Amino acid sequence: MHRQGPRRLRRGALGSRSPSLFWPCSHSWLVGGDTDIAATFVAGSVDLVERVLSAVPGAAVVTPDLALSPWAERVG
Repeated sequence: MHRQGPRRLRRGALGSRSPSLFWPCSHSWLVGGDTDIAATFVAGSVDLVERVLSAVPGAAVVTPDLALSPWAERVG
């Protein structure tokens, strides 16, 4: 995000909408949402992923070979 991004978001410029992808300027992590499968994806360092897995009930590791769809069985 550029310098004005977070300030605009705090003021509610998006209304009831939310971004589907967001990350810091450093690109050290990424959060992405998918409303079709009701999931939020977090990508980052091994340390970050391990912290998310230990802190968020139901969090699971997703690998590239995992088929995700609204009709697939629940992950985790």
